[in-house]
Amino acid sequence: MARRIRLACGLAENSRMKRSDIEKFWKHVIVGPKDKCWPWKGIGKNRYGQMLVNGTVRSAHRLSYEIHNGPIPDGLFVCHKCDNPPCVNPEHLFLGTNLDNVRDAMQKGRAKMPPINDNSGERCGTSKLTSAQVLEIARRIDAGELHKDLSAKFGVSSSVISRINTGRRWSSVTGRSIVNSKEWRKLPRPETSGEKHPRHKLTQGNIFEICKRLDSGESQRKIATIIGVSRAAIESIDQGKSWGWLTKRKKKDMAKE
Repeated sequence: MARRIRLACGLAENSRMKRSDIEKFWKHVIVGPKDKCWPWKGIGKNRYGQMLVNGTVRSAHRLSYEIHNGPIPDGLFVCHKCDNPPCVNPEHLFLGTNLDNVRDAMQKGRAKMPPINDNSGERCGTSKLTSAQVLEIARRIDAGELHKDLSAKFGVSSSVISRINTGRRWSSVTGRSIVNSKEWRKLPRPETSGEKHPRHKLTQGNIFEICKRLDSGESQRKIATIIGVSRAAIESIDQGKSWGWLTKRKKKDMAKE
């Protein structure tokens, strides 16, 4: 089987998949000539093959692309030249944006052009955003910017930013799937704690100095004056409500004291 695979197509040196996962992948593929489709033996959702990798269900055609070409850049889709969803032949796969994917679907008759009276997106007379701005908002959200800052920057409410993020608005542009509140809580969040927070005023060195002064008995008000922050910020650090992951101070229940 391994020899057959090597002959069929070269493997990418920078593929991050485990050897065991790659071997498992090929057990589900009917390998044929390079110019023919290589169908996946098990059909999943929307006729696309699927496989469990590291506890996550992955699309077979995306796995095939990663095996042969390396990691897929963020935000890009793996499209089929052959328009055959179960096919995992790397010669039939290409990368494209969400717009490329939609255009390809329209050209092949898998998607219909929006009706003339379609008022979605920029066609809506009350729209305040353009498609380019929506894509920029999505990029900034992924980079960790706060909804409040983005709403001020683009002149819309925080709820609009949230709806873009969860796929309830402009999903045709961002490619984000609609998620409910329970699913949304499970989504990974960008790391914004400590110095990674866009509005942080303190460094880790400042935090260690504050804790040292607190432990030596200095008052919170005096420390706040020396460091240049509010007394409430010092109190929050002392109680473990802020920077607790660094100071290892446990949150104090003020009601019990």
